[in-house]
Amino acid sequence: MPLFVFSKDGSSHIHGYSLSVPRKKGEADPQKEGVSLVDVVDEVVNAMASVRFVSSLLELTGAILMLRLGTAERALQVNSLLALTGPVVLVTVTMLGIAGLSDSISWWRIVVILVGVGCILLGAKG
Repeated sequence: MPLFVFSKDGSSHIHGYSLSVPRKKGEADPQKEGVSLVDVVDEVVNAMASVRFVSSLLELTGAILMLRLGTAERALQVNSLLALTGPVVLVTVTMLGIAGLSDSISWWRIVVILVGVGCILLGAKG
């Protein structure tokens, strides 16, 4: 039985919590009992989640490496390498999201999103 199940009224549940998942035209019908989340999730969302998943694995690996190296100097070197992944992941996931929404939102909103990401990066730099 899948962890994520749609009920007959169209709402979805994970361990008693109700969620709303928007669907695109032609996607699997959630009115059927037992349709899994994988059937409904967009390819762009899968790509975005995959990038975040890989990023989290890198962060976890870095934390374990810091513990294994055992010195503050080495841990700081590992931390410096990990500091590069944050902005790269942010920009990558944002670009994937914009690519997925490009047909449904105006160019002005895309520009606003890009300016917002730029402000975040500038704020994190200084």
